[in-house]
Amino acid sequence: MARANCAFIARAVTWAARQGISQFADLGSGFPVAAEHRQAEGCGISRLDADIHATARAVNQAARVAYVDHDPEVTDHVDALLPYFGFRGVAAVRADLRDPGAILANPALRKVIDPAEPICVILGLVLHYVDAAAAREIAAGYAQRLAPGSCIVITVPRFDDPQLFNQVRSAYTPAVLHNRTREDIASFLAGLDLIRPGAKPVAGFRPGWDDALQPSGSAYVLGGIGRKPADRLRPARRLSQKSTGSQAARPARRRRTAAPLSRKTPRFMR
Repeated sequence: MARANCAFIARAVTWAARQGISQFADLGSGFPVAAEHRQAEGCGISRLDADIHATARAVNQAARVAYVDHDPEVTDHVDALLPYFGFRGVAAVRADLRDPGAILANPALRKVIDPAEPICVILGLVLHYVDAAAAREIAAGYAQRLAPGSCIVITVPRFDDPQLFNQVRSAYTPAVLHNRTREDIASFLAGLDLIRPGAKPVAGFRPGWDDALQPSGSAYVLGGIGRKPADRLRPARRLSQKSTGSQAARPARRRRTAAPLSRKTPRFMR
């Protein structure tokens, strides 16, 4: 499940970058793995294992990314990896993703992200830790505050077998899990343009295409992408940070349901 989720998010980030979006906020990010670091250590890496910033920069070298998590271990980890990330355009933000206003106003995030410009917000494998009403409120909070042309990417685990879900829910003690449906994802993205193929299993999901595959088992990941309507977005160009001097906005520019959300992968989803 975790690998399918990573592959889908890589495709979603690539799609968003090709639409002209150059800012990405990975909320509840968990630990990035630093493709550059693993290459330096002589480890093999596939595209779907790449971090958000590496995936986005394969399309636009000036892409900027904020990794947001409430866990200080995660943000300290990102800070330690910044030399491998190239420093510029990547930030670690310690914050609770359930407060969209505070996230988008956070000074650490604003060092690399300008909320007045389109952002791709990623809520990957986090919204099953809260009930459906709270998940809708979280997603709507971002949708209302994002600039036109922005998008929200959501993934959640799905268990078709109720008995299996109950077993997993009982075994996973850090938080209360909620089994999600395609209708849930569509409701979380209400008010946004739902990108084809809609709320679907992520296996074979390619944004803008209608050919998502059916899951091969009873436990899998559902995903969806919603885009805030805009009159027009310029198509992405391959840019370098050196040529653009792209900077952040200047000023004035795992647990109980009550706990902050994070995408540290539970054992059952690995």
